[in-house]
Amino acid sequence: MSQPANHRPAIVPGVVGEVMQHPAGETIGNHSHDDAQLSVVLKGTMKIRCQGGWWLAPAGRGIWIPAGVKHSANYSEMASFVLLKIDPDAAAALPPDVRSIAVSDLLRELSLAIGRLPSKEEDADEEELMARLILKRIRNADATPFLFLPSGTDARVLRVTEFLRADPANDASLDALATIGGSSRRTLSRLFLSDTGMTFARWRDHLRIVTALDRLVRGVPIIQVALDLGYNRPVIEPELRSHLAQTAAMELPRATQDEDQRVVRPEDAIRLRRTLSGPSSVRDLAGCWTTFE
Repeated sequence: MSQPANHRPAIVPGVVGEVMQHPAGETIGNHSHDDAQLSVVLKGTMKIRCQGGWWLAPAGRGIWIPAGVKHSANYSEMASFVLLKIDPDAAAALPPDVRSIAVSDLLRELSLAIGRLPSKEEDADEEELMARLILKRIRNADATPFLFLPSGTDARVLRVTEFLRADPANDASLDALATIGGSSRRTLSRLFLSDTGMTFARWRDHLRIVTALDRLVRGVPIIQVALDLGYNRPVIEPELRSHLAQTAAMELPRATQDEDQRVVRPEDAIRLRRTLSGPSSVRDLAGCWTTFE
């Protein structure tokens, strides 16, 4: 069961926050909220399932969910985050759809301040200024669509995407998967493109990329991630390298850093980007990522 680390009533009209924690392995079933919500992930990872697919939010990212949208949540490890609740009027100018966003240092600190400061009437003016700035930072935040994995809505596609998401390394052929989905190979191929916006091959690659990112930010060594997901070829997929490079500025595990704020040093990020910028073997990447182990 989730536990508010610090609950506080709303003083600021439209915005209220609380610091939350969820234990490893917890799943919250399908539900919706009257208010829009932004979960600012401080530690661990959060996975949100909503109509159309799955969203991943590691530390340094946030999940924006508009009011009334049904969704479920899963936490692979202990996660802490700030939950911002924003009433529909205040959220009217904010994104109309579910998305993962990059959380700036300013948005993170403002969220923590709203979630942790004791409620005092004399602080109302200051909190209102913070709330207005939070709304502006959410509105201007960069979306991170590469952390989204479409599930499709057609029942045949859904059966296949659910099957593969449970086993990302599965190399079942399209013919075998068509049998699981209850369609022909040709029909399944056509449905994947129309229902997810991706070819089946592209979708399976993206599944493995998102899965890899989830495991890497949780501290699993890259060599283990690569082997677990079937990347046993001499050269890792160029797209995996590209997306891994985008995580260089995220919070990643470092044994020498404080557990509550494990941040990649600039020189480490530069080293990682250089390694990922050209053809790299799994061994090369593993050597680079030993910096973070």
